[in-house]
Amino acid sequence: MPEWKGIDLARLSVVIIFILTPVYFFLLMGLINQDPFNPFTYYIIEYYFGKDVETIIRTIITPIFFIIVWWMFILAYKNKFANSFSEIRQTTSVIPIRWMIFYGFNGIFTILTFIVPYITPFFVIIAFASFAWAIIRNSEFAWDRGKAFLAFYSLIIFGLFLAMPILILFEFVTKYVIIFNQIMEIWNNFLPFFYEFSIIIANALAIGSLFWMIYAGAAEFEKESFSGMAMTEVPENEIKVLELILFVAFLTIWIYSLPPAATTLKLIMTIINWTCLIIGTLVMFICFFKGLGRGDDKRPFFGYFVMILFLGLEAFRMYPTLIGGLKTTPIDLMTIIMLATGIIFLFVFLVAFVRAPDEDID
Repeated sequence: MPEWKGIDLARLSVVIIFILTPVYFFLLMGLINQDPFNPFTYYIIEYYFGKDVETIIRTIITPIFFIIVWWMFILAYKNKFANSFSEIRQTTSVIPIRWMIFYGFNGIFTILTFIVPYITPFFVIIAFASFAWAIIRNSEFAWDRGKAFLAFYSLIIFGLFLAMPILILFEFVTKYVIIFNQIMEIWNNFLPFFYEFSIIIANALAIGSLFWMIYAGAAEFEKESFSGMAMTEVPENEIKVLELILFVAFLTIWIYSLPPAATTLKLIMTIINWTCLIIGTLVMFICFFKGLGRGDDKRPFFGYFVMILFLGLEAFRMYPTLIGGLKTTPIDLMTIIMLATGIIFLFVFLVAFVRAPDEDID
């Protein structure tokens, strides 16, 4: 597992996710609470229990239920989660870092916006149904009193455990559906900036990967020529500093190119984007055929499969500007790419989660 100053980064990632879970759900409910009217809330909760009860359910009970279920899931599979991150790192070792950063940011943003909010209420119902069944299964007195009593007892237990989760399901999902147009409006306004910001990070990493490849190639050549001895070392820290400087420079140019009148700077950014795309693609193919790679030397087939998916996504992303003559990426294309990225990363995580052992691996 990767470490930094003796700290296991995979397990640190699990701890960070555990800490950020309540922050995410309370922020999410804060966004959802902006809708002015919800028929389900008004006619079911407010009408019978009052506005104050509805507010408590909406702002406190709902996020607490979501947090508890995710915390229980994370704690139950903490080793599997940590090993999943190590599995993902090994699987994606063949994928260029610029793609992992660019599509990683986009994929996580998409998953947290469109996938997690919809699956969480169902997780709550499944979890509390499991609790109810565990109680029923261990209630020997109910099993000894015949099928009729057992059915009545089970109905009561399931009702007690599922009443609030089902209420939360309708409360949350109906509100989320109501504000979906608002979310899409925010998405359309915010996405171009997030998208371009991700490209700037990827551009800096693409140039850094070129210098890394040059030094790594020289070291590999020396190993082959001098009986396994390599006099050249890859200056990892210096390359990281270079990437940071390039990121700041590209970010500055991009910010000043935002006004419509800054046509020259827009052209410069276009040239930078295309140059870094070509550099990143060439570095990827050269490292692929020469067997160069950062990190783990193992190169699983699944990693190549994911790399092909990202290569197709990259070609799809650049096609309109290359063939269609467009100066900017259309918002619909950005949305398709973001959703596809989220699905790919979710698929990679699920495969890694299934394959990862549920035990502490030193």
